[in-house]
Amino acid sequence: MVFNLTSDNLKSEANSEAKKEGIKYITESVLSFLREKKTATYQEIVVAIDARNNNTKIRRIYDVLNVLRAVNVIGKHDKSYYMISASIDLTKKKQEMEKLRDMRDVFVYIIDRNRLKHSPQSQRLYLPFMVVYTEKQSEIHCYTDGSREYFNFTSDRPLRTICDLDIINKIKEQKDKQIESSNKI
Repeated sequence: MVFNLTSDNLKSEANSEAKKEGIKYITESVLSFLREKKTATYQEIVVAIDARNNNTKIRRIYDVLNVLRAVNVIGKHDKSYYMISASIDLTKKKQEMEKLRDMRDVFVYIIDRNRLKHSPQSQRLYLPFMVVYTEKQSEIHCYTDGSREYFNFTSDRPLRTICDLDIINKIKEQKDKQIESSNKI
């Protein structure tokens, strides 16, 4: 057997050993292990991952598991860790992102509309608000606390509510349609 003891080889071996102690290596190892095994306890993960310094390994695996849980890459049930389905999570995050974009657009619309100088004070939109509606012959009672931070509506017939952002979104859509139709003419 021949050992190659050049300084370059010693450095690369030292680097690869040092990499086995790094957080990136441990994170990749944890994810790979959970993808393969589906579920695992903390102890199973510690035993399965190879690292130079055992004390550092145990602490870093614990840190990695906590961070991965915080960003919803993995989940924990009782003492078992598991991978969260990336496709379901991605779809959910895309829906949340779209909802946030819509909310941003609505807020920008409110600001722009309220900023118009020719807009009378009575036509400005103030948040928060909601519309409560029911049948014409209904009797509605509204109860509130002294600071008007809490409202309770009761009615002898079914009530429906529309939140402020939904209403403003409809107003914005109508305004966009008007602008679009006037541009076609």
